[in-house]
Amino acid sequence: MIYFPKNNQSSLFRPEASLTLLANQFETDKGDADRDTLSWASGFPTHHTNGYTNTYEKYMNSRRLDNVKFLEIGICDVRFPLASIKVWLSYFSNVDLYCVDNFWGHRPSSSIISSIQNMGANIFVADQGSAPDWDQIEKIIQPNSLDFIVEDGSHYPNHMLFTLWRSISLLKTNAYYFMEDIQDPKTTGGMYGFDNTSVYHSVLNFMKNGIFSHELLTQEQCKDIEQSFKIVELHIGGPKHCQALMAVFQKI
Repeated sequence: MIYFPKNNQSSLFRPEASLTLLANQFETDKGDADRDTLSWASGFPTHHTNGYTNTYEKYMNSRRLDNVKFLEIGICDVRFPLASIKVWLSYFSNVDLYCVDNFWGHRPSSSIISSIQNMGANIFVADQGSAPDWDQIEKIIQPNSLDFIVEDGSHYPNHMLFTLWRSISLLKTNAYYFMEDIQDPKTTGGMYGFDNTSVYHSVLNFMKNGIFSHELLTQEQCKDIEQSFKIVELHIGGPKHCQALMAVFQKI
């Protein structure tokens, strides 16, 4: 794990802009833009926007002018690299933004790191599936300090579940954790070369019955999640033939 702190506090704040407008302008798939209007669409014909920002805004809008501490896992998507950093820095007036990415297993260039730092974000070059990396991240971020976590990383089920469990110690009580791109077994399961529909079943069971279980976690880890979170919303986005889900967890 390598940590690069921000160089300055961002001045990108745009109070007149909604989160969805910002996401569409910076061309992330978190917005609801018609894919045909986006520059990356022709190169990725199976990918669509998911409208996640309509749900994010429910939980974030009242905090736009507050001091907010925020972590996003996964910020270097090849279609729109660093775009979500610009979105969050433009949406919040005073956000202490931390980002985690392994940059596809390659050491990022100094220019990319400098760009992130100069925008006003802190970056961990780290693996979300690594316990030692999370140990180091926790030393810098500090326990019980985060208001929001957005998990938009590898989307492999082991990483998604492990990251959810490790986030427990970092989040404040009543803070929110957003797990993006859970595959619907009827539409997107296995579409992108991996299958995280087992997470879909665990999330639905937790939401309906209050029981969290998954074979990729120990019983103790599952119990930790069960006792630390509740699911307050399940967002369904994307076109009907290619739906993705986002689970909104709240720490209790």
